[in-house]
Amino acid sequence: MTDQQALTQYAASQDPQAFRILVDQYQRLVYSAARRRLERIADIEDVVQITFLKLARAAGAIRHDLASWLYTTTVNTANELIRRDATRRRHETAAAADSPTTWLADQEECHKLSFLIDEALLDLSQDQQSLLIEHFFRGRSQRDIAEELNTSQSTITRRITAAIDELRARLADHGYVAAAPMLASTIQSLPCPAVPARVTAELTKIGLAGASSVSAALIPASLALKLTLAAAVIVFVTAWLVYLERPPVAPTRAVPSTIPVAATPAQVSAAPVPVDPADWRAIFNNAYALAPGQNLKFIPPGRFPEREKYFTEIEHNDSPMPCIQWRWINGTLKRQWMTASGPDGAQLSSILQFCVNLDQHHAPTAGLPAINGDGDWVVRDGAPTEAILADLHTILLDQFKTDIRFEKTRVTKDALVATGDYQFRPLPEATGQELQIFADVLDHPRPGESVRGGGTSDPAEVWAHVGRILAIPVVDETRNEPPRIRWLLSESITDADKEPGRRRQILDNITRQTGITFKPEKRPFITWKLTSATAATQPATRSAR
Repeated sequence: MTDQQALTQYAASQDPQAFRILVDQYQRLVYSAARRRLERIADIEDVVQITFLKLARAAGAIRHDLASWLYTTTVNTANELIRRDATRRRHETAAAADSPTTWLADQEECHKLSFLIDEALLDLSQDQQSLLIEHFFRGRSQRDIAEELNTSQSTITRRITAAIDELRARLADHGYVAAAPMLASTIQSLPCPAVPARVTAELTKIGLAGASSVSAALIPASLALKLTLAAAVIVFVTAWLVYLERPPVAPTRAVPSTIPVAATPAQVSAAPVPVDPADWRAIFNNAYALAPGQNLKFIPPGRFPEREKYFTEIEHNDSPMPCIQWRWINGTLKRQWMTASGPDGAQLSSILQFCVNLDQHHAPTAGLPAINGDGDWVVRDGAPTEAILADLHTILLDQFKTDIRFEKTRVTKDALVATGDYQFRPLPEATGQELQIFADVLDHPRPGESVRGGGTSDPAEVWAHVGRILAIPVVDETRNEPPRIRWLLSESITDADKEPGRRRQILDNITRQTGITFKPEKRPFITWKLTSATAATQPATRSAR
């Protein structure tokens, strides 16, 4: 169910399941925005609940860009609360009037800057505001945004760059000056904490109570909210009893020629929904669906024989690979990657790469315990990196008895910056239309000869792969790239990362085919430091969601 469908359904029938979908998708965005502006936990939680109360009342009037609507409503609601507190109003005004700064010196500076960024974002156009919120605050990749808007990733990159430049200009009016890459890195590192379970429970009650129970005077103060919610409890209890008396919803069935559609997040609870044992599609959907608040799931090999049924009947594949990554996109399961990882199975570096989009440059795993991660991994589309890693920590502890801690850091390191207009010209000696990635010799002039690997991927994945080959990250700043690039790897790239001359050959050969060039530069990166604790000798700690 899409956001718009959930809004329409809730406005028409006060369906609590539709409202829960919206809560699951956006509660973290709202909670983070409120927490950046307010200090007291009670004020933060009140603003979050008030924002979703307003959503319940306005559901039928919101036509597009729900993320921007919720973000703007949260900031404005928090500002109203600040204005009603004279002491805090003076504190925040003084923070905005401080002298210009060029970087974050400490936690206090981070708080001041996050406050200014939220203010400046409200001054941007809706399109620019939406791009920055979706990419930086909701953690969605440029590729996913491009697919949703039916445009190329390079176009989204240009739009985000323009939006950051405009945000810089707005921040300069408030006395903050920073280079564009530094500002982008700063926005990326702003806190995005997990939402406490008690807040989620209260937001769910709003959906069950219905918009009719929401008071017209939502603010002026916390007490009004508490009274409103107390009055809603009577409606909530009645609605919940009626809801329990409903007949069970029949499991969603997939069209035979498509990937099965799993139950929506609101239909999935900690306990599986009862299904007909003969209905393998429903069993498969139940097993692979993500529960509300769950961002990553691991399904060990052989756990569900319905997996073989899916590949045989839907994809006509009698021998699927042992390690598969799936995306959970608004209640729909979509297969993304299939991998054969060798006798030792999928390693932690592979799981980080295809589940969290963190390669060895951004999450090095050297020295950590080896695991065999063969099995199926289901990832919530658009989930923040921190949320996915929190679930991965729990999975590694429960399933593999390995306690891996993830610590976010900011570093400046060597990189190759790819620039220029992408214009593909196949080599005369090549027989296909693939980008040939090779060193001194193209050793597969005939299709399939001496090919080390290849595929069809979006540009970000291609350049990430080139970075792994050369042992240096590639920053993509090219123009006019196609949404998907066909590519082949030559055997001649083996160990090219150890020979500077051959590394240069690989880059020159890419330039010959595409027209883009590579320049070494120092660039800031968000990376993750991974450390291992011995689960047997140390109390098991689970990451907070």
